[in-house]
Amino acid sequence: MMSCIVDLQAIDEERNIARAYAIEFGQDLLGDWVIRRHWGRIGTQGQYQELIVPSKEKGLKLISQWLKDRARAPTRIGIAYQVAANQTIDLCDLDHRIG
Repeated sequence: MMSCIVDLQAIDEERNIARAYAIEFGQDLLGDWVIRRHWGRIGTQGQYQELIVPSKEKGLKLISQWLKDRARAPTRIGIAYQVAANQTIDLCDLDHRIG
């Protein structure tokens, strides 16, 4: 069962930018730590990746790196990602890990 969802969007209608980026993190039924991430243009199937990580700490470190990449979006695509929806519990308190 996934226990954390971070949903980001970068939208600029004038420049035809509509990007989505989502990360889910938690343990599956077998107790493995799983990260699922989806990204792409809003309204399309986009890309999907699922990783099994050895520990919660390794998973949070990897997620932190990915969110730092998203924080550099204004340089890369000219617009920042905004939080569209965010459901967190204690293991997903990522705000202090960004930056």
